[in-house]
Amino acid sequence: MPKDEKDTSVAPSSDTLFKSMDGDNRSADQIINDNPVLKNLGNQKDIKQEDLKKQFGDWTSNNPDEKSRALAAKNMSYFLITSKHWITAKGAIVAISQPTAKSKG
Repeated sequence: MPKDEKDTSVAPSSDTLFKSMDGDNRSADQIINDNPVLKNLGNQKDIKQEDLKKQFGDWTSNNPDEKSRALAAKNMSYFLITSKHWITAKGAIVAISQPTAKSKG
């Protein structure tokens, strides 16, 4: 299991998603704001937010349960940080760079 969502030593999979926030008291907004890719993730042409929400949970403000929302944000952030490539709806491979402190999101 990864120690946090920035732990890139463990490849993302359904087995490595976080099951709880255990000791992590950040809000969903704090997690989202710390990850420029997640912060700017919208409904771009090849990104299907509804499909991502089915996999990771709803990290958006539409989710009224703050703990559930924070956990979803943490898992989505983990996926975005640790994934170098992922498959779009059209089957094309798109590179996702890992956000850094110098990223201009």
